Amino acid sequence: MSECSELSDLRAAWRWRLLPPPPFVRQPGYRRPSSITAYAAVVDGNGCSTIYVTCEGSIGTYSFETARLDSHHRLGWTHSEEWKHVGRWSLPFKGGAQYVPEFNMWFGFSAFSPGHLCALDLSAMHHDRPPTALQVWQNLIPPEVEWMCIPVRFELLNLGDGKFLIAGTFEAETTGQQFALLTGVEMMPCVGDDRSLQMVKHKCARYAFTSDAIEWVL
Repeated sequence: MSECSELSDLRAAWRWRLLPPPPFVRQPGYRRPSSITAYAAVVDGNGCSTIYVTCEGSIGTYSFETARLDSHHRLGWTHSEEWKHVGRWSLPFKGGAQYVPEFNMWFGFSAFSPGHLCALDLSAMHHDRPPTALQVWQNLIPPEVEWMCIPVRFELLNLGDGKFLIAGTFEAETTGQQFALLTGVEMMPCVGDDRSLQMVKHKCARYAFTSDAIEWVL
């Protein structure tokens, strides 16, 4: 089979399709869409891609297997599309966690310390207990912002080569004015330790919005 034919077959296999609804939408206490507090994607050594989703309250964490390598399948992939209840515990981060191949870790913001960046290993998810953060770094919010403003949202942008941009959205308690705080950081391996990282803070810029409300940064 030629390379063009293989590419055509691969493109033909990609299509929009309706996925089965997650079972937690029928659980008591589920409120759409605010109930989802954390999510991440994990690809194991066999090429199996799995999405993990945490819901607030006692619903816990569910997994969704999207695709698995299968030598008997014509294109090498099969879609299991099956939801599973992983545990009643919650993932230890808030929002999305991103996989960074340079360090073989996932990075996100701690669920227990708002604004604190953390590194995790999600490659071996245990059903009886949640993963733990390998490292949690200092809060990068300036003191004058932390004491006078309410954090609204944090986003992480991976720039590659161990560099990241942290985008924080805040609201002033007295005036209600919103602004974005962009901070550049760099992760560097610690000498003599393959797993530990040192975070170096670079430039920080603040952008105020006088009349518009911020829905999303980056």
